[in-house]
Amino acid sequence: MRGAAMLDGQRAEAAVRVRGTQDGVRLLLPPTVPFAAVLAQVRDLLETRAAFFRGAALTLDFTEREPVLDEIVALQQVLDARGVRVQAISAGTAEYRERLARWGY
Repeated sequence: MRGAAMLDGQRAEAAVRVRGTQDGVRLLLPPTVPFAAVLAQVRDLLETRAAFFRGAALTLDFTEREPVLDEIVALQQVLDARGVRVQAISAGTAEYRERLARWGY
């Protein structure tokens, strides 16, 4: 049982998650998953939950994932194509938040 629980925990850490907060919807990006897999998960979420995301504004939350400008641009393009607006981009560490601020986010 412990192995199954650990596997479920690993899956949760490897998944793009959607969280509703008092500030709106947040798309939480896993820190260690290759970007191609993250992008595929975002596309899948947008497809399987199209009604939920239609016309939505959300925050891209890099959590502990290192922000990369090319990744931000690619995510924005995918979201824009589905009518989802990125209202903010955040990160879990001061270093990453400073980097985002330097880039104008």
